[in-house]
Amino acid sequence: MEFIMRSNRLALATLLTMAATGAVAQPMVYDCAPSSGADDSIIQSHILIAHDPDAGAFLVNDGVIMSVYGGPIKGVVAAESKEWVTFSWRIERIKLGSIRSNLDYRIKVHKPDGRLAFTVMAPSFSNQIDDVGHCTVKGAKASKKSGKKSGKK
Repeated sequence: MEFIMRSNRLALATLLTMAATGAVAQPMVYDCAPSSGADDSIIQSHILIAHDPDAGAFLVNDGVIMSVYGGPIKGVVAAESKEWVTFSWRIERIKLGSIRSNLDYRIKVHKPDGRLAFTVMAPSFSNQIDDVGHCTVKGAKASKKSGKKSGKK
């Protein structure tokens, strides 16, 4: 129950920020769940990405972002094709143990089926964390995949 309430708060915070800033007009919302995500980890169990492909912009939100920034942050669309979209963002100067480091996140989503490949790197450390998972896509632009009927013959 707490997870559902937390997920709803993340979604609401993301969508309200988008509406207030006008950052994304008709977004596709990627609701992503990395397989090893956990609420007490730098890889969260629930990540929301609001993406407007026409503008090339996106906002991202999860529990770590909420605790550091208090709301969604902007990221960069690193690459996009008909099959894949790659989102990347940075959380700056987060405390990891006894040091502060940046965290560089990258999610690559396969558009047809929602598979995701997920990477987190902390430049202060020599390793990276890789994960997989799944995203569901919601929103006005996602519903256009079903096709249009013009009524004309």
